[in-house]
Amino acid sequence: MQSTWALRSVFCLLAFGALCRAQEEVEGYYTYTVENGQAIITKFEETYTGPLAITNTLGGYPVAAIGFSAFQNCGGLTAVTFPASITNLGENAFYACAGLTDLSLPDNIVAVGDWAFADCKGLIHADIGSGIVAIGNSVFAGCGSLAAVTFSENLTSIDYQAFAGCSSLTDIAIPNSVTSIADRAFVDCGSLGEIVIPSGVGNLGDNVFSGCTSLTNIAIPESVTAIGMYTFWGCVSLRSIFIPASVTNIGIAAFYQCTGLERVYFAGDAPTAGASVFLEANWCTVYYLPGASNWGVEYAGRPAVLWNPLFTAIVASGPAGAPSCTVTGAPGIPIAIETSSNLSAGAWSHLLTTNLTDGATLTFEDPDPTGSPVRFYRIVGP
Repeated sequence: MQSTWALRSVFCLLAFGALCRAQEEVEGYYTYTVENGQAIITKFEETYTGPLAITNTLGGYPVAAIGFSAFQNCGGLTAVTFPASITNLGENAFYACAGLTDLSLPDNIVAVGDWAFADCKGLIHADIGSGIVAIGNSVFAGCGSLAAVTFSENLTSIDYQAFAGCSSLTDIAIPNSVTSIADRAFVDCGSLGEIVIPSGVGNLGDNVFSGCTSLTNIAIPESVTAIGMYTFWGCVSLRSIFIPASVTNIGIAAFYQCTGLERVYFAGDAPTAGASVFLEANWCTVYYLPGASNWGVEYAGRPAVLWNPLFTAIVASGPAGAPSCTVTGAPGIPIAIETSSNLSAGAWSHLLTTNLTDGATLTFEDPDPTGSPVRFYRIVGP
């Protein structure tokens, strides 16, 4: 198609009353300005339909950025390919592009503005290149079809509401390079089943996982020192959680309405607790380890129980030498027994889950009782 040119003037009044004149130019579907010898896309034709390979030059100038709201409401846009010349995407750049289904941000893009892909309701997958070190405020908020996101190891922060309302999100692996997860980062991600927090994250902010109704498993590393307010509000599928000894503060209503929560295991001293930490988590019991301080019969309104199981004997008995053992500890505490033939490999197999009775003798089937020259057993929280 022959490119057509047009020129129009945009006037703005500065705060001190001086009149300035900024020029926008039009080439094909694009409206752009030129700054420092580089083109910035300021508007794209909303009626465009289908996939788009964004041009790398406009008016003979390299395209370096996509400006504020440039592609907003381009609902017929189904896919975008970015040229190597573009390094920056402005705020709201692709806001509400409902037809966009797959997104790949190449390594040359180093900055993505707030709300850049928010409300792209048809977006299913996003691949974030190595140039991006931060997922900004609400970048993918409201992307209700977004199911999977992949990151590079250069990512360091996930900012406020970055994935808020991504109700289809099930597959997300946060890289170990991330050190900051901001408030409400994953709020209302109702399909998210499990997540591992990287070992460099210092705290979990307010409402980070509130409304994650499918969350059943979360790993909190020893780097975390605080859990914010309403962090797990409404995580009704969460059954148990391990709190490392590094955590010294748990915010107001952190586990509010976690109606399925049964067990919270604490590795260290009792953290400072805000009001209503376990409000409406009525079936929850708190467990703590021998030697830990500041524990009583209750913690934040829930029963607190010493978790102290101990092997006192293991003998071979039964068919094929299936082992039996005696475990002592506080009656009623939940335990699981695992086995391994190679401690250095770090691989453990589950054998048994039960609640301990006073001075219990447990018999369990080892899947390989005679196939290895040595077997190891351990007791863990289920």
